[in-house]
Amino acid sequence: MRDTRHGAVLQGGRAPRRRRVRRRGSGAAGSNPARGDPVIPQSEAVIRVDAPGAFGYRGSRESNIDPPLFHELALPTDPDLDQFSSGNSEVDAYFSKREWFNSAKNEHAPPTYQFRTAQNGEVVGYAAAAFRNNPHPDDSSTTKAKYLVVYVAAVHSRYAGQRNPAAPSETFSSSMFAILDSMARAKAGCVGLCLRVRTDNLRAIAFYEKVGFAPDPGGARPLDDKAPHLTMRKTW
Repeated sequence: MRDTRHGAVLQGGRAPRRRRVRRRGSGAAGSNPARGDPVIPQSEAVIRVDAPGAFGYRGSRESNIDPPLFHELALPTDPDLDQFSSGNSEVDAYFSKREWFNSAKNEHAPPTYQFRTAQNGEVVGYAAAAFRNNPHPDDSSTTKAKYLVVYVAAVHSRYAGQRNPAAPSETFSSSMFAILDSMARAKAGCVGLCLRVRTDNLRAIAFYEKVGFAPDPGGARPLDDKAPHLTMRKTW
């Protein structure tokens, strides 16, 4: 994320291409295994918009406190998507073109969440995130564990760098990540959050470190666009 102090930023430096979900055997799905992408259960890769409990996630199982922002699954029919402006045209296009939604199957792939100041309030931002089995505890590991992987996260430019009145110690950006943290902690077997960020995006790296992420000890690696990216994790 990029706000004026710490981060609507394109996580990973570029919006992910829409990936076709592939079915295997008992219903496993994933992106291209030849590229080293993990294979994940389809139930965790996509969410149907009519699935029970798909909307209005209200925080972790350990807490009855309402989160600092109202949030729910984004709808492809939401007109706010067309007006969303983070200051990053590539990120805005990812959300406005509904690249995260498979209309043929009526599914989110990956699940994409909308964050508002209140249930009927203004849109603060969007985040695309899914549970995946990633190397653990670092990229060089042969073992894997379940993470909530954040693909793209952005805050509207009007809320960039602004404090969240519902959580005065947080900016709107950090409130969004606090909610993603709660979602991860509420998922059985999840060990943390994970994302990739360009190494030249120092402001975003500083923001992620501030909200509890740590860089992979193996350092940066090139991704599809050849730019070096750093894996960052927040674990517990």
